[in-house]
Amino acid sequence: MDLKLNGKVAVVTAASRGLGRAVAEAMAKEGVKLAICARKKDLLDETAKYFLLYVMFQILLQLINLRKSLLSNLKLFIFCLQMPVVHHQVR
Repeated sequence: MDLKLNGKVAVVTAASRGLGRAVAEAMAKEGVKLAICARKKDLLDETAKYFLLYVMFQILLQLINLRKSLLSNLKLFIFCLQMPVVHHQVR
């Protein structure tokens, strides 16, 4: 679902568990830049690590897709280089 929130900034309170964490996860998936807070530092640290891993995973997926795109373009380029060139002289 695209809520057109990509690039927006949000502060999510009670983000270490329950509804607050669910809201933070949904916003992160929409591309929102998040500031999260909660009362328990240890739970907040775990949540922050989760979001960091999520972002790193998304970057990895983008790099894989970029690699696939580059490889297909390279194969097309090599194919074009191997095509014979025929010169016709017009009289």
